[in-house]
Amino acid sequence: SLLDYERSDRYIDFITVCFFFIVFVSVYRITCRNNASISNFTGGGF
Repeated sequence: SLLDYERSDRYIDFITVCFFFIVFVSVYRITCRNNASISNFTGGGF
């Protein structure tokens, strides 16, 4: 029973890591798509 719980817990951790990775990649691609405005902001702001 304890072994099954630990296995499912690791599985949930794996799903969480995959979910955050997908979110990160999506944000990264959106950032690349809007690269002009972001480079404008960093170049002019600071």
